[in-house]
Parts: sequence; structure tokens; C-alpha cells
Amino acid sequence: MNRVNLVEELNYKGEALIKDTKDAGKDGLIVLVDNIVKEFTEKRPYLINDTENGKLPEQSLKNEIMNYVDENGIKINEANRNKLIKGVRDYLFGYYILQDLIDDDEISDIRVLSYDNVQVKIRGKRFPSKVKFPSKESFDIFFNYIVIKLEGTLDKKNAIQVLSDSTDKFYL
Repeated sequence: MNRVNLVEELNYKGEALIKDTKDAGKDGLIVLVDNIVKEFTEKRPYLINDTENGKLPEQSLKNEIMNYVDENGIKINEANRNKLIKGVRDYLFGYYILQDLIDDDEISDIRVLSYDNVQVKIRGKRFPSKVKFPSKESFDIFFNYIVIKLEGTLDKKNAIQVLSDSTDKFYL
């Protein structure tokens, strides 16, 4: 199996930082999550690994997220603060914006066809979901992260990926 360096594969293009989450809306919060994940994967991977392995308390990750917000002069209210922390946690340890769909007991299947076309199956019928990635780039970055996380292969021969996470916590 081809192994890929996560930091190299998550080649982010510089995006402007969101300075006020109340003006940026939901997509702005997602871009902020993307920026924080980029920062942590590039400069502080130990934080991710140690939090996931239980070597650091979860509060350390929360503190680092808020330090990033403060250092970059980003204004964020309490409700968005909690959404931001959940978004970063879901990205790093779950399935990012798909996590709420995974947690929904009514949904039996999730199919991501493109960055703006996520379909779910409820009681045997497929429906479009309201979940969308803010951009193709955001989707590509997340897709590469998930392929690496689930030990898939990133190459042109395997352009269509069917990935499974059969841990006790998830079945994707």
C-alpha cells in the first residue's frame, strides 16, 4: 500500500482568515475549522496524536483552539466557540461535517458524490442532505485526510473510493 505524508497531502492554499464568525456564517466557521486543522497538522501534530491517545486531556486541545482564535484576532461568540471546538474535534477524530449525519440514527447510508452533493439513505430511500462542503478544495483536503486515516490508496487507478470504518464507534 502506498503511504502518503499527511502534511504533504493536505496541501492547503492560503485562505484569508475569518475575523468575525458572526459575519461569516456557517461556511466561515467551516473555513476557520479548515485553517485550524491545517495549523495543527503542519505545526502541532503531537497535539492531535497525544489528545487522541489520551496522553493529553481534551481541555488541552480546546485551549489550543482558543489560543489560535485569540492569536489571529478572530471574534467569536460563545455559541460559535462551541461549534468551532466541535468542528475541529469532528474533523480530527471523526468525520467533520458528515459527523452529524453519522450520529443520526435515522440515516443508514451516506454517499458523498461531490463537495456540494451529499446524499443520505433514510428508511431505504435516498435523499439529498443539507450538508455541503464550502468549496471543492475543502472537500478535496478532507477526502485525502479520510483516505489516509482509513488506510485507503491515493492514486489515479483508484479514483472511486469506497471506504469503511468498522470500529466500534463508527461504521461508515
